[in-house]
Amino acid sequence: MPMNEDAMRSLEWTATLDDAVDALQTSEVPLLIRDEAGEILGWIGDREVRRAYLAGLAGTTPVASCMDAHPPTAKDVASAERLLSASSWLPGVLVEGDPPTFCTPESAGLPVSLVKEAVLMVGGRGTRLLPLTKETPKPLLPVRGRPILEHILRHLVSEGIETVHLALGYLASQIEEFVGDGSKFGIRVSYLREDVPLGTAGAIGLLPEGEPGPLLVMNGDILTDISLRAMAAWHGAESSALTVAARPHQHQIPYGVFRLFDARVVSLEEKPVASFWVNAGIYLMRRTLAERIPKGRYLDMTTFIQGLVQEGESVCVFPLRESWCDIGLPEDYDRVNREDG
Repeated sequence: MPMNEDAMRSLEWTATLDDAVDALQTSEVPLLIRDEAGEILGWIGDREVRRAYLAGLAGTTPVASCMDAHPPTAKDVASAERLLSASSWLPGVLVEGDPPTFCTPESAGLPVSLVKEAVLMVGGRGTRLLPLTKETPKPLLPVRGRPILEHILRHLVSEGIETVHLALGYLASQIEEFVGDGSKFGIRVSYLREDVPLGTAGAIGLLPEGEPGPLLVMNGDILTDISLRAMAAWHGAESSALTVAARPHQHQIPYGVFRLFDARVVSLEEKPVASFWVNAGIYLMRRTLAERIPKGRYLDMTTFIQGLVQEGESVCVFPLRESWCDIGLPEDYDRVNREDG
């Protein structure tokens, strides 16, 4: 059965993006956007909020400018379930009626998680964290009393991941001893052994044959509560060969910056802040792409992605809204322990 009207709340069209973000924190489904007469204009959910962030829209932007004005809609539950079966990336379907209801993949008996398999890159030497990593691999450094790797594995399990391949290198035996077959975490674990360093993508070429479906690849020093379901839905909706999680990063230029027309000054801005979307080290890719990576050959993910773009493959970014911390430097490690201690 579809979710009831109480679960599908509404916002007036004059509300802001910030209002929608606040309301979505306590709603598992999109919010209906209504006009003054109460008529439905569209909806806003996780996907629409991420698109707004990607476009650089401010939190004060009217929600009517961010909503999906043509959400997937069906006249009855049976039609909604057929739509969901045909499009695994849909978050749900609006079922017409008074009141309208919301049909989800769960209510249609469809799989909740679209990502079942992951590769974690845990073979790096962690030289920037010396002397902490002199005798301990970085993924086993403790945060909040548990190794970084345990935090990652437990989050992946909570997101529906069933199989993890750990790409090993530096101090591999310690990681194998800690993780074992993965049963204590509720997950199947296998190991990809790098006899020589293979870069941030080379170990993917060591994967055995597997089931078709999206493959998650993630750096083994990242703490995040990323929604893999949302990322998989984005990946599917964009028909992407590879989707990269990205996060906003700002950098203040410490000088006045000119905008020029030939030699003439058009404007001068003092110490502007430049904004970029940067690689967050989390990737979702078609499983078949692993076959393109030569076995045992060094390859960085940046080179791999650039090659896909040059070949005309669709590569997209997934804008992160969730918490994210890359434990690359001593100050990062100290900060995450202070914040969560």
